[in-house]
Amino acid sequence: MCRLNVPSRLCFPVICRRGDVRDCLVAAKPGQTLKTLRKGARLGTSSLRREAQIRHVRPDLDVRGLRGNVDTRLRKVESGEYDAILLAKAGLDRLGLSGRIAEILDPEILMPAVGQGAIGVQAAVER
Repeated sequence: MCRLNVPSRLCFPVICRRGDVRDCLVAAKPGQTLKTLRKGARLGTSSLRREAQIRHVRPDLDVRGLRGNVDTRLRKVESGEYDAILLAKAGLDRLGLSGRIAEILDPEILMPAVGQGAIGVQAAVER
């Protein structure tokens, strides 16, 4: 069992069921996958982990930084600013946006972050 170094005035009253840990691709064109993106396609991600792993698999892509909330990021794909973006599947699932996923990436291609898909609620204990 993992013991966290949490101050005694704090607790974790809720730990949600862990969501899908995998990353996914949201593409501008229906049916596109990581494999079928054209050479030089603009791929957005906010994660250095994702960027490094994708550059290993597809060094021909133009991987660019991506900022904003999920809706903003999805609009950037719709507007053509990016050909595709990488996001956590759990986040899209929780927002009811799973239908936007073009491809769920196998962990052999893109290893998920350690805590991906996990949510814990921390609260202060009343005294």
